[in-house]
Amino acid sequence: MSNKQAIAKELREMADYLESRDFKLEASDSLFGGASIYLSCETIPSFKQNIKAMGAFEKGAGSDLEAHRKIGCSTLQVYIARSKVCRKIITGKKIVPAQPAIPEKEVDTYEYKCPKSFHDIPDNMEELVSNQN
Repeated sequence: MSNKQAIAKELREMADYLESRDFKLEASDSLFGGASIYLSCETIPSFKQNIKAMGAFEKGAGSDLEAHRKIGCSTLQVYIARSKVCRKIITGKKIVPAQPAIPEKEVDTYEYKCPKSFHDIPDNMEELVSNQN
């Protein structure tokens, strides 16, 4: 059984369990639900295939690039390390103030330049990004 099939089976089991039990909710009670399913992609072709399979999605970025889609009260999130897809551009320097036992130091400031469309990421982008130095 694949991971995808195992997760789908577990979600069905939870739904069956909730429907089969006699939970009683008073007017002042609340029932909150939802699940988050995370699909971490190691390669750009895998990321592109998975976001294509998602159909519509919203984009996000942090240390990873992510495509997420809300399905009812649950979320499906497909992500890949930003370092595999985006170019890290040094934009300047800044001083990090000293702290107890840590001296002041100067560090680079940077920004990431990422493709506008996740669908248009070249399959060899990771190679292009790693060769930028």
